[in-house]
Amino acid sequence: MVLARLWVDGPIIRDWKGQVFLAGVSYRGDSRGGCENYFDKAAQDAEKIKGWGFNCIKFPIAWKWFEPTSFGFDMDYLNTCVQAIKEFTSRGIYVVIHLESGDTERCRGNLRNFIPMSTTTWFFLDAFLTDTGPNGAREHIKEAFLRISDALKDDDGIVGYSIINNVHIDKITALSLQQQHDLWWNALDYLTSSLRGNGDNKIVFATGCPYEQTWIYMNRLLSDPNTAYDPHFYQGTKSGGVPSNYDLAWLRDKFSTGQCYIREKMLEFPNAPFLIGEFGVLGGDGPTTWDEPKSLWERNALAVFREQGRNMAGWLHFAYYNNSWSNYGLWDPIVRAIQESMVDKPTEVHTPISPMIQIQGPITAGLILLLGTL
Repeated sequence: MVLARLWVDGPIIRDWKGQVFLAGVSYRGDSRGGCENYFDKAAQDAEKIKGWGFNCIKFPIAWKWFEPTSFGFDMDYLNTCVQAIKEFTSRGIYVVIHLESGDTERCRGNLRNFIPMSTTTWFFLDAFLTDTGPNGAREHIKEAFLRISDALKDDDGIVGYSIINNVHIDKITALSLQQQHDLWWNALDYLTSSLRGNGDNKIVFATGCPYEQTWIYMNRLLSDPNTAYDPHFYQGTKSGGVPSNYDLAWLRDKFSTGQCYIREKMLEFPNAPFLIGEFGVLGGDGPTTWDEPKSLWERNALAVFREQGRNMAGWLHFAYYNNSWSNYGLWDPIVRAIQESMVDKPTEVHTPISPMIQIQGPITAGLILLLGTL
């Protein structure tokens, strides 16, 4: 199946026909409990996810595997990832790529040899954000993504890049939380510009810093117009356990000024799309019944997402594994909840664009109006 290229057009993500709403899962393959992602079952996983009616996944490329030594990139590993990604795009499933980097030894291990990192925790040091020199962390990330871009920039099934997750700075820091955010936004501008210089105009999804879930520090949009925003939402969940709170009003408050400020930023920046890049009941078994607390959390969180404005671009559940490490074979209530949340989501809200015209980048509303008269 050939997928149409997607891009940001004001508050929405769209193809040449109109808005495309993204719903699916954060894909982990056989993660084996950490960032050791194995993708030998990608084809059958793609069939299952497609069968659920989902149209998007977030795909992890493990940073520690891809860059085992400083600026020494394992292209065989990247090729393995590319082949797995194509199992999804060939079946009509869009892919958002991110460089996987959890706050654990299993996810960062060798990176400590050349990325500024605490010696007592697995959090980054200030220099992760402040060093703009030729050996700074942003240069490592840039070089990684230029290689990913070279391999995939011509595949229209790749929506774009959610650059890196878990940009967490160690608590022993000279930077305020606002400074951490501002420096990360500057780094994302730099990385986006580098991709554009490589001829890659895919969407860049901005991940949160200092936290993925709390967006109060967001004070501007990224400089490039073909960008979207990637908050996460886990309030009330407990790893492997029953949610501590699944009340709809409580979740609505947490999504807003009660903690996350995601709603406020969506209102402050109404012409920027927001994709909930991760949400869900973490770890352990998935829910088995429709009315148990885990299912109620899923249903009410999705209800909160549905209440948002036109710039809510979609949601991706964390996480789909294909092994017994986390028994997400018990997906039926989650799948049902996501399927019901997708009902009546827009599929085409702008003037259609002539398929005879090949769009190479973000376009203005005026150009849409002009093409609509052809």
